[in-house]
Amino acid sequence: MRTRHTAYTTSSLGTRWSRAIRGERQEAFAHALALTGDDLEYVADALLAGLRTTPVSGVRPAGPHGFHCEVIVQMRGLRDRADRVANVLTAWQIRRQGDPPRLITAYIVSRVR
Repeated sequence: MRTRHTAYTTSSLGTRWSRAIRGERQEAFAHALALTGDDLEYVADALLAGLRTTPVSGVRPAGPHGFHCEVIVQMRGLRDRADRVANVLTAWQIRRQGDPPRLITAYIVSRVR
């Protein structure tokens, strides 16, 4: 998902992540991986690292909103859940060619170990 623009700084991606997961998803991240709103920088770094090494697993048109890309990244837990790794499905919107991808949502799809 490389574009000619820099897609995110760690802080802007962390902010998008906190907006993308709310309610039940936020509870799922806290329960499975001990990740909370205080871990935005860690989450942003993990998402960026995963995006650099993981291929896009799906692309679908989104009409006038461009297209959506799906990338499943592995994310390790923190604190008492540091031994856990989960697959996190992330969805990204790219409105026009050359635009940076925008995080739409992220949720845990399975626990790896």
